[in-house]
Amino acid sequence: GRSTPETEEEYVEYYQDRITLSQSRQLLPLTEDLADWLNKTLGLEHLTSSNLLDMLDNGAVLCRLARVIQERALEAVRSGLATGTPPVIKGRCFENAARRSFFSRDNMDKFIQFCRQLGVHQNLLFESDDLVLQNNPRSVILCLMEVARIASRFNMEPPGLVALEKEIAE
Repeated sequence: GRSTPETEEEYVEYYQDRITLSQSRQLLPLTEDLADWLNKTLGLEHLTSSNLLDMLDNGAVLCRLARVIQERALEAVRSGLATGTPPVIKGRCFENAARRSFFSRDNMDKFIQFCRQLGVHQNLLFESDDLVLQNNPRSVILCLMEVARIASRFNMEPPGLVALEKEIAE
């Protein structure tokens, strides 16, 4: 390990590191669950808890997710399973957006607008830099869990932890 902090700055850094570590440990089960869910939902195999944010940070996978939810929502409304206006992701998504580019931010903004239409509460939305720069993984993970929870209304298989939550509530 590291030597004991001595100055005030060292203490601040030490505690910030501890908080970050603790938060990432708490997020791990959610992140694993989310990676599994995204793999199943999008027919992927490569997402894991350790690469999830790297794989999402150009926004292309999130745009694909929004399109899948949009399709399922349309089907659910047509079949009478759900009511209301299905959420729509507007405009073109850039599949090959370079990380940290204008296009990756544009993808992210489209996804966040989609989340608003889907009914994700303002407090649970993340900002594009939270994911593009990966400076707030917690807000990204919590937002995506909420997206998954809401999407389960459209007959989409929810992540394990969301399904568990539903069982407990029933």
